[in-house]
Order: sequence, then C-alpha cells, then structure tokens
Amino acid sequence: MNALTRLLGGVLEIAGEVVGSITWRAVLAVQVVGLVADTISNLIGPFPSWMALSRVIIDENIGLAVVGSALLGDRLAARGVRTWLAYGVPLVVVAPFAALFEFTLRGWLGAYTLFDKPGVDLVVRRTHIIYVACDIVTYGGMLIAIYLDYRRRVELARRVRAAELERARADAELVQSRLAELRADVEPDVLMAELQRVRAMYDVDAARAERMLDTITDALRAKLSEARASTGVEA
Repeated sequence: MNALTRLLGGVLEIAGEVVGSITWRAVLAVQVVGLVADTISNLIGPFPSWMALSRVIIDENIGLAVVGSALLGDRLAARGVRTWLAYGVPLVVVAPFAALFEFTLRGWLGAYTLFDKPGVDLVVRRTHIIYVACDIVTYGGMLIAIYLDYRRRVELARRVRAAELERARADAELVQSRLAELRADVEPDVLMAELQRVRAMYDVDAARAERMLDTITDALRAKLSEARASTGVEA
C-alpha cells in the first residue's frame, strides 16, 4: 500500500510539472504536429468536406498526445530515467488513451470518418482507435527523435560556447596579470627620485625642469604602450 501511494504521488508530481510546463511554445508545438499529421493524411488520399471537423479533432489529438509525451519524457529524463524509456514508454502508454478519447469526443459531437461513420460495423469502427493509436506512436516516434536530436545539438552548442567563454575569461585574466607585471617594472623608488630632481630643478631652471618632466612622462607612456602592445590590451 505504501509503495502504491508513493507511486501515485510520484505520478501526480510529474503530472503537475508537465501541466506547469505548458507554454505558448508547447501549444505551438501541438499545432505543428497536427499540421504534420494533416499533411501526411492529405498525401494518403482526398477526404470529403464533411470530415473536416473529424480531421481537426484527430490532428489536434495527435499533436497533444505527442507533445504531452515529450514533456513527460523531459521530466522522467531529468530524474535519471534512460532516454529511450523516458520518452518511449509515455508515448506508447498515452497513444491508446488519446485515441480512445478522440473517438469518444467525435462520437459526442457527431463527427465521423469514412471508417467509423454510422452504418459501419461497430467492430470496424473501433479499429479506427487502433489506427489513430498507431499514428500517434509512428508520428510521435519520428518527431520525438527529431526533438531529441535538436536538444542534443543545442546542448552541444551551449557547452562549446561555455568553454569558449571560459577560455576567453582565462585569457583576459592572463593578459591583465601580464600587464600588471609590466607596470610593476616601473620601480617606484627610481620614479620618486626623478620627480624629486625635477622639483628641485624648478627652483634653478624651470625650462630644464619642464624638459625633464616631459622626458619622464614620455618614458612612462612608452613603457605602458609597450606593455599593452605585448599583451594585446588597448589603451
């Protein structure tokens, strides 16, 4: 009983996370999957206009089932479940329930297809549930495989970008460290002595003191320019 309670609690927790992760992108993904299913159906053969509502319900149902399975797979994969189990099992489990749901919904709305319209044998009509469930698994498997490949590429690009940023940060730190070392090459004691000489010279020969100060300034500027040039740091 405790094990069952924990299992149900875990299922409800994951279901809550899936519901909470529904965004406009997820809704858009449902429409894309439905459009893909509709396009493939059109390629198989023409359908009468009275089936329009049925096709919309079926396509939206397929999109909802596939996207929902993918969102559930994301949550399971985040908990450490192996990828093929995390995404495959939800898709296979959801498919028959989704097919039964759309079959029942269309029955309530009086929307039918060529295979389950009134007058068709009930056994044949119910085979449409199997048909839609197989579509969900087939289309879903292909689309989820594409989705996982896309996520893998995005994650790889993110890691490469992170590595490049880390390398750039390390290079910048190295440059700054080198620049600090070169700046430290200017000995404070020597600089202070030169400045004291310039100060004393102002009392004797101001013009010569100005020239001495310019010489010291030029020397310091050249030193710093050399440091920046050697490290690639702009002024």
